[in-house]
This record gives sequence, structure tokens and C-alpha cells, in this order.
Amino acid sequence: MNEGDTDQRREAAAAIRAMGNRAIPHLIARLAPRDGRHREFLRWLDRHTPSMRAGLPDRHISVEAERGYAASALGVIGPAAKAAVPALLTASLETNSFYAVRAKAALIQIRREPTDELTLPRAETGNLTNWLERAEILLALGSNIQASADTMVAAIGTNTAEEFKILEELGRNNRDPDASVMLLRGLLKDSNWGIRMNALNMLIMQRAFARPARPDILQCTNDTNAGVRANADYALLFAFPKQPTSTGARGSHSPQPK
Repeated sequence: MNEGDTDQRREAAAAIRAMGNRAIPHLIARLAPRDGRHREFLRWLDRHTPSMRAGLPDRHISVEAERGYAASALGVIGPAAKAAVPALLTASLETNSFYAVRAKAALIQIRREPTDELTLPRAETGNLTNWLERAEILLALGSNIQASADTMVAAIGTNTAEEFKILEELGRNNRDPDASVMLLRGLLKDSNWGIRMNALNMLIMQRAFARPARPDILQCTNDTNAGVRANADYALLFAFPKQPTSTGARGSHSPQPK
């Protein structure tokens, strides 16, 4: 639901709604905190054995990402998942922003709260943290924030002295990775080849959340700069290989979800 293409996300959301009450106890159980050290070790292997895993999707996500996705699934179920409200309220106060914002979004969906006050802050580089946090909640709610992301990318692009610093912040941001990836995708079109080259590096760092950027990375293989082309080739080979296909429910071939 969070990492597939548009059709896969739509189908996943429909499947979760169809499960309804049967899914709720299992999803609430997945909200519970647990030791993530074993999972982190497996993720470390995913990142550090690219030659052994070329062509394969990442097999593991962090425990906090899994908890966040469980919260999103409860939000998709909507008011019928009201039994999850106490657990989601606790989750919304957690320090892990990836998990917390999805819990906040799920509470909005379950309680059918108005979203008028969730507009994005003004696009300013000094306001990047607030923009990312608010954008993450809106993304979890399924909002289309592309226009606002483009505006923020334009604001970043006018501040050359801070561009590399901002790029590094976006690459290392594990609090709001989906929103960070939206900005990194925009920075792949920056007029400065150094920015484009480093944006590719930062997308690789956001690997588990940057799969939607694969078409943009593919375009970078035709970049006018050799360094950008080389980074794009590396990213496609080791971090974002083409996913194997499988026959879907309607008999058509579609990318295999992670």
C-alpha cells in the first residue's frame, strides 16, 4: 500500500477495507513496540551486499516502518477501526516521526476529523523541517502535494550556498523519508550537475522509500554530465533494479510489490 505503484496502492487499500474487522486485531498487534535489532541487522545486510542482491527487492523494512504501515492500514479501514484509537494516540506521541505521523493520519481518518488546517507551510528553506513533517502527514492521508513539493524545490534551488547541506539533510532524514524523496526527485533536475549527482547519492541512502524515483533516475542515465550518468547507472544496478513481474489478478503483468 505504501511502496507499490498507483494501481497497486489502490488495490491494496481496497483489500484492506474488504478485510475490515477481521484485520483490526492483527493490525493493532503490529503497532506494539518490539526489539528491532535483528531486523536492523538484516537491513544492514541488504545495504552492504549489493553484488549478491542485484536485481532483487529489499527483503526487510525497519520495525518502525512496519508499525507505521500498520497504522496506515488502520486509517484505510476508517471509523470501523475505532478500537485502535487508544493505541494510535500513544503512537502519535512517539519520537519516531515516520511512525508517529502515520498514527496521526490514521486518527484523522478513523475519527473523520477535518483536514483544513493541514495545509503545508510556506516554501522556505529555513522552514524545511516543518514542511517535511506536515507533508508526511498529508502523504499518509493520500493528498497530492506535488505542486507544493515543486515550489519547495524551486526555493531550495535559489539558495546555492545551502543546497549541498540541504541535500545531505534530505538523504539522512529517516523521520520523513517519503517527503524527502519528493524533494530529491525534484533536485535531480537542478541546473547544477553537482546537485544532480549528489541527489542520486541521497536517493540511494533513502533506498527503501525511494523506489518511486526510479523513472527519474532512469532519465539521469542520459544526463549531459558523465558523473551524473555514472551515479544513475550505479543506482539502477545496485539500489533500484527493475522489479520482476508477476501475473496479476486480472491477468496483466505488473511490478512485483515489495
